Order: sequence, then structure tokens, then C-alpha cells
Amino acid sequence: MTGSVPLEIGNLQYLNVVSLVANSLTGLIPSTIFNISTLEVMGIGGNRLSDPIPSTIGLGVNLKKVFLWINELNGTIPDSISNASQLTVLDLNSNSLSGPVPSTLGNLSTTLQEFWASGWKIKGSIPQEVGYLRNLTTFRLGNNELTGSVPTAIGKMRMLQVLSLAVNKLQGSIPNEVCHLRNLGELYFTGNKLSGPIPACLGDITRLQKLYLDSNNFTSTRPASLWSLKDISVVNLATNSLRGHLLLDIGKLIVVYEIDLSENELSSEIPNSIGGLQSLINFYIAQNQLQGPIPELFGNLVSLETLDLSSNNLSGSIPKSIEKLRYLKHMNMSFNRLEGEIPTGSFANLSGGSFLVISSSSSNTDFNALVLEYMANGSLEKWLYSHNYCFDVLQRLNIMIDVASALEYLYHGYGTPIVQCDLKPNNILLGEDMVARVCDFGIAKLLGEEDSMTQTRTLATIGYMAPEYGSKGIVSARSDVYRVRDWSCARTDGAFDHVDALLQFDCCLFPLLGGLDLFPLIL
Repeated sequence: MTGSVPLEIGNLQYLNVVSLVANSLTGLIPSTIFNISTLEVMGIGGNRLSDPIPSTIGLGVNLKKVFLWINELNGTIPDSISNASQLTVLDLNSNSLSGPVPSTLGNLSTTLQEFWASGWKIKGSIPQEVGYLRNLTTFRLGNNELTGSVPTAIGKMRMLQVLSLAVNKLQGSIPNEVCHLRNLGELYFTGNKLSGPIPACLGDITRLQKLYLDSNNFTSTRPASLWSLKDISVVNLATNSLRGHLLLDIGKLIVVYEIDLSENELSSEIPNSIGGLQSLINFYIAQNQLQGPIPELFGNLVSLETLDLSSNNLSGSIPKSIEKLRYLKHMNMSFNRLEGEIPTGSFANLSGGSFLVISSSSSNTDFNALVLEYMANGSLEKWLYSHNYCFDVLQRLNIMIDVASALEYLYHGYGTPIVQCDLKPNNILLGEDMVARVCDFGIAKLLGEEDSMTQTRTLATIGYMAPEYGSKGIVSARSDVYRVRDWSCARTDGAFDHVDALLQFDCCLFPLLGGLDLFPLIL
């Protein structure tokens, strides 16, 4: 629906609900709409309405719910809104409103239950009058430009379940009065300038499920009381200056699924009690000063999908028990002091268009690793040469097209042509949808504008140099095509089907590669 909201809407004197959400309405909100004495719900969210909110909103004596989210409203929240004495929900998220939070909002002390005003340009401090909103359950003022401190009056909002003041410019410490919010389930203070210690009394908020205190300036240690919150599911204390040890009590968080303690100054060993977190999905503790070995009990984290232990002082070997983590998709242990062999099994298959790129790496005298995205179906080599895996002609054809598309991009879609140089089946990885990705292990060669071939410097790497590069180590775009020819001609039993390969190259690879001279290579 397009156009504007007609002024005549104010003549509908028996209207109870206006719902015009998720359209393309423009213009302003007619001031006459609030003359409808019977109006209880007004939903005009998800449009492109502009101009200020009419001051006549205070005339809505029976108005209970107002949804104006995701528009282009500007100006300030009118003080007259406090006259809408029946208002329970006010959602103004994602507009261009500015100015302060009106202190008159506190006049809705007995009725207002939800106040949403995130994603604005609200400035100034949070008024102490918000403490009068004793029935408020949701208070969201994230992504604004609020300054000052967290008001102690917030502790009077005893029914509060969600408090979000994230991504503002608040300073000072978290007042202990916040701990009086015993019904609080979600607390968001991310991205402010808060400092000082984290109040130990947060552990008294027994219903707390999500705690986000990341990207602030908190110091001292993490209060042990946080690990007693048996219902907490997310703890994010990243990017602060927290010191001290990881306590054994961390193992008590039996329902937690995400812990982020990265970018702090933690200096202890990782306790064995970490193995008790069997609901844990994401664990980030990178960029600290952790030391000692990686506990073998990490293998008990059966739900783990992401593990980031990078940039610490961890030593010893990677525990073999990590092989049991069947859901693990992303793991980063780079920049530690690890040594020994990389475990085999499911961990050895950790890997990520048609390209799979290296996201991180680590190298020292005893340990070398590449970090890639996880690919559920492993390498093409497994499917070509194993009796336990097979695919039909159509799947093989689609894989050839995926690889050909990747080569076409390397040769024609980039400023300088690139030759992959290692296009063998175990460097072609298959995702859950059997889409092929060409993996780049950093062996690729660049061809200059005047060159159609170049000479490799890895000629002496016995057992690694592909035969198509010849005795002189000459690398060209034809080299990669030659390599594709090898595995595309292999039957599922590992034999070589020359005629079938010619037909597949002729109908698929040749046009995709833009006329490369394939047949001399094949024949």
C-alpha cells in the first residue's frame, strides 16, 4: 500500500484498531487520528512516515498500544504523551527521533508496561522519573546517544524483565540498585563506557538468562556469584579489562549455550570443570593470558559448534577428545604455544560462491594449522575413491560446473589472473548441499598482464608438484584444467573413463572457461 494516511480517518468515531503496518506509506501521521475517542490500538509500523509525532497523541484517552516502529519520524517525543493515561505499549524503535527521554513518561506509572525506543538519536541522560514506572516489564533504549550514568531509580522498576541500554555513551559504574530487579531476565549494557567492578550482587538476580556487559571498561575480577546463576544461557563479558582466574564454579552453568570472555586479561588455566557445560554451543576466550594445557574434558562439550582459544599462552597438545565433537564447525587455536600432532577423526575434517578460503593460521616449530570453514561432506577425493560414498552423474556434473565456475573467476573475474596450482580432489570440499568449493592453501600463482604462464619455485617439492607442470615447472591456466581432467575422468571405482570425460568437458567446462584450449590437454 502506498500514499499517505488520509486526514479523514479522524472522522471514524467508532474505530477501535488501526493497523497499517508493513506498507510503503509516506507523509505524516494525521493529528486527527487521536481525536477518535474509541481508538485503543494504532499500528503504523514498517512504513516511511516522517515529521514529528503529533502532540495530539495525548488526546487518546483510551489508547492502549501504539506501534510506530521503523519509520522516518523526527523531532522529539511529545510531553503530552503522558496524558494518554491508558497506554500500556509504546514502540518507537528505529526512527530518527532525537532529544531527551521526557521526564513526563513517569506519569504513566501504573499503566505503561513496554517502552521501545532503540535506534534513535536520543541524547541527554535517563531521567530519574523512569523509576515511577513500577509496572514496566520492557525498557529498551539501545543504539542511541545517551550520556551520564545509569540512574539508581531503575532499581525501583521491580517488574522489569528486559533492560537494554546497549550502544550508548553511558559512564560510571553499574549501580547496585540494578540488583533489586529480581524479575530481570535480560540485561544489555554492551558498548558503553561503563567502568569499575561488575557488581557481585548480579548473582542475586536468579532469573537472569542473558547478560551482555561486553565492550566497556570494567576492571577487577569477574564476581564468582555469576557462576551461580543456574538459568543463565548467555554470558558476554568480552572486551573489558577483567583479570583473575576462571573459577571451578563455571561448571555450574548447566544451561548456558554461549560464553564470551575474549579480549580481557584472564591469566589462569582453563579448569576441568568446563567439561560440565554440555549445553555450550559457542565458547570464546581469545586474546587473554590463559596458560597451561587444553583440558581433555573439552571432549565432553557435545553441543559445541564454535571454539576460540586463540591468542593465549596455552601449551601442550590438542586433546584427542576433541575428535568427539561432531557439531564443531569453527575452531581457532592459533597464536598459542601448542605442539604435537593434530588429532585425526572429525577434527581433521575442519574446513569453512565456489571458494573456500583460509580464515586463520598458526605456525611454530612443532605445530602448524590452517583454520577453515567446516564442510560437512568432506573432500571430493573421499567420494571419488571410496566404496562407502558415491554420487550420480548429475551430482558429478554439478561439481564440475562448480569447479569450472571457480576457475573461470580466477582467470577472468579478477584483476590479475590466478592459477590455483593444486587442484586435486582433496582440495575440493563439499558442503551440506554438495556444492563444491575450491580450497586455496596459499599455493596459487599470479600471472602478470603480459604472461600466459609463469615458472614455479616449488619444483623441488617432491611428491607435491603436479605432473602437469612439467619438468621445467611451467604453470599456466591450462595446468588447472589438466588437473580437473584427471578427477573428472575417474569412475566411482577409481578407474578412468576417457570418453565420458570428453563429453562432460565439451558440454560444461569449455563454455564456462571462456574458450580455453582444453582438448589438446585432454587428448
